[in-house]
Amino acid sequence: FAGNVKSDSTTAFSVGTIGNIGNTAGDINIYSTSAGHNGLRMHAEGVLPTDNTGTIIDNDADLGYPTYRFKDLYLGGSITSGGGATFAGDVIINKSSGKIDFRNGSGSSRYFLELANSNNDFQINDRTGAGGVRMTIQSGGNVGIKTDSPSSYYADDLVVKCPSEGGITIASNTTSDLAYLMFADGTTGSEQYRGQIAYNHSTDAMSFATSGSGRLIIDGSGNVGIGLDPVYKLDVRGDRIRLN
Repeated sequence: FAGNVKSDSTTAFSVGTIGNIGNTAGDINIYSTSAGHNGLRMHAEGVLPTDNTGTIIDNDADLGYPTYRFKDLYLGGSITSGGGATFAGDVIINKSSGKIDFRNGSGSSRYFLELANSNNDFQINDRTGAGGVRMTIQSGGNVGIKTDSPSSYYADDLVVKCPSEGGITIASNTTSDLAYLMFADGTTGSEQYRGQIAYNHSTDAMSFATSGSGRLIIDGSGNVGIGLDPVYKLDVRGDRIRLN
C-alpha cells in the first residue's frame, strides 16, 4: 500500500488465504487463520496475543522461537512473567535501583533482588512477615546475612547477624562424619589447614589444631587431652605443667 489502510467496521481485510487485518472493538487485530497460528491485537491495555480467530488468549503464545529469536529488547518499564523466561544473552537492568521481583500466584511481592543505595550493594530482600534485608553483597565483596552493613564489623568478609538462639550450623550427613572449620594461609600441604577446629561425630570429640597439628581434644565424656587422647579429666603429654 502506498497510503493508509482504514477499517471503519469489524470487517477484516483478507490477506490472500493466510490471515486477516481488522478492527475488533476499536483494536487493530492482525492474525493468521491457519490452525495453530497466533496473532496480535493492539489493545488499550497493551499488545495482546490472539488465536487464529483473532480472540485474545492467555499464556498460550510465544514471542520468538528457540531457533528464530529477536535480537534485543528495550523496555522503559517492567517485565512480568507468569511462567519462565529463558535468555541466551545478557539481561541488563539499567537503573540506579533496579529490582527483580518474585511474586506469589496472587501477584503479591514476596522476595526481590535489588541494586541498592549509592554504594551499589546487591541485596536479597524479603517482603514476607517482618520482612527486611536477608543478604547483602557489598561492592567491595563483603557479605552480610540479615544485615545490610557487614563492613561495620571488624572481621567483615562474612557477617551473620543473629537474634537470641540464632547462629550458624555445620550439618553433617551421618553420625560418623568428621566436620572442620579451617584456617589456611596457602593452598598446598598443611597450608590448607594450619589452624582448625574439628568435630568427630563418631566419637563426639572436638579437637583443636595449630601449625597443622592436633593440640587439644575434648572427648565425648568431657575429658580434656593436651597433646594426646585423654583418659582422665585432664591428660597432658609432656614433662612439665606450670601453674602460676
